[in-house]
Amino acid sequence: MPKWYCPLEVCKSCILLVYPRGDGGGLEKLIEKRKSEFGADIRKITAPRIDVSSTLIRKRIRDGENISGMVCDEVRAYIEEMGLYK
Repeated sequence: MPKWYCPLEVCKSCILLVYPRGDGGGLEKLIEKRKSEFGADIRKITAPRIDVSSTLIRKRIRDGENISGMVCDEVRAYIEEMGLYK
Protein backbone atom coordinates (compact mmCIF):
# COMPACT_ATOMS: atom_id res chain seq x y z
CA MET A 1 0.00 0.00 0.00
CA PRO A 2 2.78 2.51 0.64
CA LYS A 3 3.71 2.30 -3.08
CA TRP A 4 0.13 2.71 -4.32
CA TYR A 5 -1.04 5.84 -6.10
CA CYS A 6 -3.13 7.86 -3.59
CA PRO A 7 -3.49 5.07 -1.00
CA LEU A 8 -5.41 7.26 1.46
CA GLU A 9 -8.06 7.99 -1.17
CA VAL A 10 -8.33 4.30 -2.05
CA CYS A 11 -8.68 3.38 1.62
CA LYS A 12 -11.40 5.98 2.18
CA SER A 13 -13.33 4.83 -0.89
CA CYS A 14 -13.09 1.05 -0.69
CA ILE A 15 -13.17 -2.02 1.46
CA LEU A 16 -9.88 -3.81 0.79
CA LEU A 17 -10.06 -7.58 0.49
CA VAL A 18 -6.86 -9.48 1.19
CA TYR A 19 -6.24 -12.94 -0.14
CA PRO A 20 -3.33 -14.67 1.59
CA ARG A 21 -0.46 -16.06 -0.49
CA GLY A 22 2.20 -18.52 0.52
CA ASP A 23 1.82 -19.61 4.13
CA GLY A 24 0.16 -16.29 5.05
CA GLY A 25 2.66 -15.83 7.87
CA GLY A 26 2.48 -12.40 9.44
CA LEU A 27 -0.59 -11.37 7.46
CA GLU A 28 -2.77 -10.57 10.47
CA LYS A 29 -0.08 -8.30 11.90
CA LEU A 30 0.39 -6.56 8.54
CA ILE A 31 -3.37 -6.04 8.15
CA GLU A 32 -3.53 -4.39 11.58
CA LYS A 33 -0.52 -2.20 10.73
CA ARG A 34 -2.06 -1.03 7.43
CA LYS A 35 -5.44 -0.42 9.10
CA SER A 36 -3.70 1.84 11.58
CA GLU A 37 -1.49 3.61 8.99
CA PHE A 38 -4.16 4.25 6.38
CA GLY A 39 -7.46 4.05 8.29
CA ALA A 40 -8.41 1.24 5.95
CA ASP A 41 -11.22 -1.28 6.20
CA ILE A 42 -9.25 -4.43 5.37
CA ARG A 43 -10.83 -7.85 5.39
CA LYS A 44 -9.13 -11.20 4.89
CA ILE A 45 -10.76 -13.54 2.37
CA THR A 46 -11.05 -17.16 3.38
CA ALA A 47 -11.03 -19.33 0.26
CA PRO A 48 -9.03 -22.13 -1.31
CA ARG A 49 -5.48 -21.04 -2.06
CA ILE A 50 -4.58 -20.13 -5.64
CA ASP A 51 -1.00 -19.12 -6.46
CA VAL A 52 -1.64 -16.11 -8.71
CA SER A 53 -0.29 -12.61 -8.25
CA SER A 54 -0.82 -9.35 -10.09
CA THR A 55 2.91 -9.30 -10.81
CA LEU A 56 2.67 -12.70 -12.51
CA ILE A 57 -0.35 -11.60 -14.54
CA ARG A 58 1.40 -8.42 -15.72
CA LYS A 59 4.53 -10.41 -16.62
CA ARG A 60 2.54 -12.96 -18.63
CA ILE A 61 0.84 -10.14 -20.54
CA ARG A 62 4.20 -8.45 -21.29
CA ASP A 63 5.57 -11.81 -22.46
CA GLY A 64 2.55 -12.41 -24.71
CA GLU A 65 1.36 -15.38 -22.64
CA ASN A 66 -2.25 -16.37 -21.97
CA ILE A 67 -3.89 -15.21 -18.74
CA SER A 68 -7.15 -17.15 -19.19
CA GLY A 69 -8.18 -18.69 -15.90
CA MET A 70 -6.12 -16.15 -13.95
CA VAL A 71 -8.68 -13.35 -14.30
CA CYS A 72 -12.32 -13.35 -15.32
CA ASP A 73 -13.17 -12.88 -19.00
CA GLU A 74 -14.38 -9.31 -18.47
CA VAL A 75 -11.11 -8.27 -16.83
CA ARG A 76 -9.06 -9.98 -19.55
CA ALA A 77 -11.10 -8.24 -22.25
CA TYR A 78 -10.63 -4.85 -20.55
CA ILE A 79 -6.87 -5.36 -20.23
CA GLU A 80 -6.65 -6.29 -23.91
CA GLU A 81 -8.92 -3.44 -25.04
CA MET A 82 -6.94 -0.85 -23.09
CA GLY A 83 -3.55 -2.33 -24.04
CA LEU A 84 -2.50 -2.54 -20.39
CA TYR A 85 0.81 -3.96 -19.15
CA LYS A 86 2.50 -4.23 -22.55
